[in-house]
Amino acid sequence: METLTHSLRSLVVAEEISNNQPEARNMLAENDNTTNVISTNPYIVASDTRYPGASCFLYIPAESPNMVFVDSYHVVRAIAEWPVWRTPALPLPHHLSFRLEEIPGRGVGMIATRSISAGELIFRERPVYAARREVNCAADQNDNGIFYRAAIHRLSQQARRSILGLQNAFPPPFDVVPGILNTNCLEIRITEKPDPKPSESFVGCFPVISRANHDCAPVANYFFNFGTFEGELRAMNDIAGGEEITITYMDLCLPKAERQAYLSRTRYFTCGCATCSTPAAELGQSDARRAQIGRLIERLDTLDTPHLPERSSLDELERALAAAEEEGLVKEGPSGYL
Repeated sequence: METLTHSLRSLVVAEEISNNQPEARNMLAENDNTTNVISTNPYIVASDTRYPGASCFLYIPAESPNMVFVDSYHVVRAIAEWPVWRTPALPLPHHLSFRLEEIPGRGVGMIATRSISAGELIFRERPVYAARREVNCAADQNDNGIFYRAAIHRLSQQARRSILGLQNAFPPPFDVVPGILNTNCLEIRITEKPDPKPSESFVGCFPVISRANHDCAPVANYFFNFGTFEGELRAMNDIAGGEEITITYMDLCLPKAERQAYLSRTRYFTCGCATCSTPAAELGQSDARRAQIGRLIERLDTLDTPHLPERSSLDELERALAAAEEEGLVKEGPSGYL
């Protein structure tokens, strides 16, 4: 019951924004419906009866689903048995530290309603939609949205509304439902340790956390907690009341041109944050600082132990931290870097 209450609390927060969105009715025309219920407990539905191997939809909980997981049958069948679904979730704070509101030129975003300390948990929730990034979907059910409409069709009305209330940045003729899911997806995982193989990449769509807008010097960090199967949003720096709570959608060590190209290609917007608005005369220095940070991170990621490689030095680390601070990626506090 606590797990269900936690999930519904997240949907209620999202509902405050989505009340004016179109009702989630007639999401799937009868002649487009190729689904078939495989089992009711666990609640698993085949997405397309026309060919074997099509992705399946797992609905959790079976009685009144507020989450759908999309993958092959054997994967969703195994996921249905995870003990996490029977584990009570930790309660959310009674008073939230943010509000959702329309931000000119940025859509709905998250605004801090009080001071938030670095490291503080801002929000956590489970995704309403979770899927392997590359789903096994027939060509005639992709861009027109039939596959994705079928996926959310059996969710509870409140869960569907929480998805349809999210921003859609994809232009026509791309269907609104896959447009919403692609606009708002964040990385998740289904194993304790991340799997680097592209084929093992998973994404989730969150009613509240997905509202956080992008910034190339974000004040918050999104992290997926596999143990609780929740996305967590924590403050990276101290956040003042009235300040927008932002995260990043991408690798922040890329130069501006590559960041802009990536966001334009995958999210259909041009970033206008303070970093991207850096005067041309200073842009080269900003790109160089981020490249310096990226090179160090790349080397550290190749290590099998937490020890620094011989070619790295304390001076190099200090230079990278200084570069990160100058780029607004970290801040030095009384007890060290935040």
